[in-house]
Amino acid sequence: MTYAYDSYSAPTNHGLRDTNAKFFGIDGTYRISDDWKLSGYASYANQYNNVGFSTGYDTQLKNVTGAAGIRLIGKPSQRWQLVSDLSWTRDMNQYNTALDPGVSANNANLANGGAFLPPVHYDFLQLKLTADYAIQKNAYLRMTAIHYRTYLDEWTWGYNGVPFTYNDNTTITSQQQQNVTFVGVSYVFKFQ
Repeated sequence: MTYAYDSYSAPTNHGLRDTNAKFFGIDGTYRISDDWKLSGYASYANQYNNVGFSTGYDTQLKNVTGAAGIRLIGKPSQRWQLVSDLSWTRDMNQYNTALDPGVSANNANLANGGAFLPPVHYDFLQLKLTADYAIQKNAYLRMTAIHYRTYLDEWTWGYNGVPFTYNDNTTITSQQQQNVTFVGVSYVFKFQ
């Protein structure tokens, strides 16, 4: 576990006031046999930044990240080595806003109209399978299959089905979920 905290003082209440961060992580390995082992990890982190803006609102910017993974390595025979990895990450940015207690009615309208933003989510999932087949002592074939799945819910590129629009009415959208699969075979030779 790691914890950090910083506070800042300035002539006004505007700007970065304080920030704190926490991190928790755990990992381990289990030896199933001489030829097989299983390992895994999990982590959680969050960071808060408290900011006062001159436009009439205060914000607590919050970032939360979770990650986990598992790996299995084994040798089913003298010539084969197999590795499988599964990993997952979720990242979220959240904008917790509130009106500054001393804000005027005109600034309150501005803050109400533009300060309250939806959270941003990013998810990443990866499955990777690798098989090495030894042809001789210093050469082997490697077969690899990787599948990525990502999801990004980002309001700056569009929100609730409405794309981002520039001043000239050009619009931009992004595909929220994307999948990529890679399959490859390579020959590896080690010079001795």
